[in-house]
Amino acid sequence: MSAVNRREFMQISASSLLLAGAGKDAIAAERPVRVSGDQKKMRAEGQTYLWEWSREDDLLRFSDSKGRVMAQGRMQPAVIVESAAPRGQRQCVSGRPTSFQYEANRAQITYEGVNGTGKLTVRWRFDDRGLWLEPVEYETPGDDEVVAFYYFAEGAGRSARPSLEHNYLLLPGISEGSSLSPLITKDMHFKAVSWLGHGAAAGSHLTQQWGLPAHYYAGFHRSGAGINIKGAMKEHLSDAFSCGLAELPAGDFFLDTDSGRHSLFVSYRSDLWKHLHGPGKVELGARLYWSVGPNYYEAIRSYYLGLASAGVIAKKENTPAKNSVVLSPQFNTWGAEVAADRGYTSFDQEMLESIYNDMQAAGMKAKTFVIDAKWEGQYGRLQHDDKRFPHFDAFLSRIRSEGHRLGMWAAFLRCENPGELGLGPEHMLQGVDGEPIAKRELPSRYYLFDVTQPEVGRVLRGLAKQFIRRYNPDLVKFDFGYELPALASGRPKDMNWAGEKLLLKGLDVVVKAMREEKPDLAVMYYSLSPLFIDYFDLHSPDDMFLCAGEYDLEANRRFFFSSLLGEIGMPTYGSGGYDWPTMPSIWFDSAAVGTLGSLNSFSGDEVDAFPQPLWVAKYNGLSAVLRPNNIFSIEPIGAEYVGPTRAARTSSWARREGNEVVLVALRKEGLTGTPGQKKYGDWIEATASVVISSKTEEGIQRASKLGIVPFGNGTATIQRQDAPVRADVTEHLFGGKAQKYQMPVQGRSLRVEYHEQNAAGRPVEWIEIDLT
Repeated sequence: MSAVNRREFMQISASSLLLAGAGKDAIAAERPVRVSGDQKKMRAEGQTYLWEWSREDDLLRFSDSKGRVMAQGRMQPAVIVESAAPRGQRQCVSGRPTSFQYEANRAQITYEGVNGTGKLTVRWRFDDRGLWLEPVEYETPGDDEVVAFYYFAEGAGRSARPSLEHNYLLLPGISEGSSLSPLITKDMHFKAVSWLGHGAAAGSHLTQQWGLPAHYYAGFHRSGAGINIKGAMKEHLSDAFSCGLAELPAGDFFLDTDSGRHSLFVSYRSDLWKHLHGPGKVELGARLYWSVGPNYYEAIRSYYLGLASAGVIAKKENTPAKNSVVLSPQFNTWGAEVAADRGYTSFDQEMLESIYNDMQAAGMKAKTFVIDAKWEGQYGRLQHDDKRFPHFDAFLSRIRSEGHRLGMWAAFLRCENPGELGLGPEHMLQGVDGEPIAKRELPSRYYLFDVTQPEVGRVLRGLAKQFIRRYNPDLVKFDFGYELPALASGRPKDMNWAGEKLLLKGLDVVVKAMREEKPDLAVMYYSLSPLFIDYFDLHSPDDMFLCAGEYDLEANRRFFFSSLLGEIGMPTYGSGGYDWPTMPSIWFDSAAVGTLGSLNSFSGDEVDAFPQPLWVAKYNGLSAVLRPNNIFSIEPIGAEYVGPTRAARTSSWARREGNEVVLVALRKEGLTGTPGQKKYGDWIEATASVVISSKTEEGIQRASKLGIVPFGNGTATIQRQDAPVRADVTEHLFGGKAQKYQMPVQGRSLRVEYHEQNAAGRPVEWIEIDLT
């Protein structure tokens, strides 16, 4: 094909480009950026980025507003295919750019010779603050099956080799444990395939679960000859980008990393399932959105807000009744079950009631009591085991009568006995061998519902509705979405719902059915993805079972990422690890980002610790000052972004609702030995760790009521916008008593002395200040 020249550029019409891949469902551009270029290159410059592409070497350069490269590599994607005959012969060969076009804020590049005779068409769209990479069109005259599609990759004969280079990789859900930092540097020569989607793949992959599906990753770049040259960690560090899904692909979404070069890819495994092949045109990948920020925290924030601004997602607007559940402090039975080694079928009525009684005896003022796993008689029926729990209904009535909300765990997609539900093996997800995928959990074996089948959807909807009518939970802890198999090992019957769409289909069946019965039902899960905002209401950092010895450090890091979900209306549930000593620190961090949780044992934990009154007082005090709203913005105070150990942690937090700061949590000591934060801006300062919250809709500087939770003995000074004339103080003590007094006020400066215990040694839960 002859080269595209300038004259041909100018003759391209909007209808011919559309830009072909934009289509009728394209997202309306906001503040479009005009693409410029000549016969050899294209260029688009937004407010936060510079995008450049050269035809000569197919090089994409993605730079920040100061011209520092954030990422660069070959633009061309790679397609791994497998021939029908001889079966098993894979091919992945790069083509060459033969033409390119641009008009207004859109650009298109065509590659020919892909896998010999194929053609790829890549389309971009540019807005002022972000970029959209549309699904790619692959055209082939052959009938080869598509195995996988790689962005920014070179064909290596039978496999693809990542080519997008940035020497810092940020991957929040990289590991279920704390032994691997989410920040990976090129110098480590790290090689791995990580799932960004719904699953936790077995085999050679890292152990993953929390944060999935995340559906995004982030990165930045350090230019210069070496890491230790002058200015390397200052002016040589670029801004950060985030790249994530703007729609779900019917394939599994992964990231391939090889020594500082990266490639997002979608695994289709049509070599196994024969559903995606030529001859003709097929659409590969999914729409991606690229955002930029001064650091990866802000880049991820821009990813969430960019999708909301474009109408891809809608911020979650909860009713006050629903928020009262979502933001209710929780206690969960799971840690006590584990500590007593009472999992599987040994969890019973006696233990359930003893956990609840112990919680009350410890003085913990949880508002939602969550019954975790093993209450069911068998998976699939969503009914309690009436032999192990003969008085289950009476117990539920008791906790409600005593002022608690009810939360219940359920693995909705598991099924032990399909025949009892009027289904058969053919209604379960199938493995490569054509048999239902069977999983074992002693002493039972179970299967996974194929929610893409109408018969299964009908049955599962009925079960979900019956579950709500029977038990009437206020909160559901949805679990084991990550158990859905990768396409390498299993498939649904309707492949239009394969890959990342399979969990969506399951949620659409189960959650929608439950909310038809109870519209304000709250649903909790681990996902960092913005694409499930319609189904999940509360983010959970569970499970931290692989983080023994540093639950508090790992929780802080997980909250660092999940705090950004507040932008779209999803708070975080604080949960915790499996020991008591780390819980006060975890609760300190939880207060800003959502609500509190606990899954601790009252009968001794893994370090043989028991709840102490001072610790429980922190839970109760913070519970009293939690904010009632689900939409908010978090500012990490003193956060670290570069060192793999210190990165993605923050010692302190500020929370905004609207344009006002409504909560500040200042930690005097840093998390990793560095100094903490004693002040925020020029209007609040503290000499010891403390959480200060507005108890009204106004910010701290205007609120007529404040709540303060001491994490040490010190003084807080708050510069007010008004000049209150009177401050009435109530110290709420552990055990229910209170001390009242008046505090002197000096102009606009409010000076509050706080301590963890009163003169008699009784722990202080929180300090209530009424200002007039």
